Amino acid sequence: MPGASSTRAPVARPQGAALRPHRGDLWWWMRWPSRDGTPDSSTGVPLTPVERTSDAVRRIVGVMAAVEDG
Repeated sequence: MPGASSTRAPVARPQGAALRPHRGDLWWWMRWPSRDGTPDSSTGVPLTPVERTSDAVRRIVGVMAAVEDG
């Protein structure tokens, strides 16, 4: 309903993807907004090894769609 105020709390949205070391190799990571003073370097989740970029893209698109749907 246009103009109506929302009572939902803001949803934390992914900030982007980055390559970071994980399990002795480079992996794609999805970064999330920092909460409660947590350093940005530790806010994220590993997605896939760097060789599987298409898998990382699929996971990122899935998460973004879920966030948009609420």
